[in-house]
Amino acid sequence: MDGILISSLGSVERSWTKWAVMRGIDPAYACGIAHGCRSIETVAFLRPDLDAEAENKIVEDLEIEDREGVQVLPGVLELLSALPRASWTVVTSATRPLAMVRLTIGGIPIPDRIVTADDVSEGKPHPAPYLAGAALLGLRPEECGPRRRLHRDRDDLLAFHRVAGCGGLSDS
Repeated sequence: MDGILISSLGSVERSWTKWAVMRGIDPAYACGIAHGCRSIETVAFLRPDLDAEAENKIVEDLEIEDREGVQVLPGVLELLSALPRASWTVVTSATRPLAMVRLTIGGIPIPDRIVTADDVSEGKPHPAPYLAGAALLGLRPEECGPRRRLHRDRDDLLAFHRVAGCGGLSDS
């Protein structure tokens, strides 16, 4: 979602910086590993001694409250308006409440079906979120080629395609 549909980089970094300072962690280190990951996995990695669920809620609340600079990226609304509504979905590492806030701020139509951090037990780059997104659209992994999805991270995409058996993508 972030970097594909919307830009929320400032909010993410400000929120993780606040949380890191509260928990005695180097903010630059926390921000460096938080992007694109489920926050529950990040807090569990950074502070395994704390209650991951409780810490995840703190991070979620910080990110929901910080809306400064969150905006839709150029061309997104035009692209989505040209697609049949049932032909696309969002697969995000954000929690459901955070995803709803960010999509709404961006004026992005919220798909009827969406995959968030709350819907999977393993986050990206593990294929589980992508496979769940494909299933929501009624697609088999091998039907998911590069023209079916937009991806932010090339290495995650390549790993997903190898593990999930999706075709239509080269490593060059």
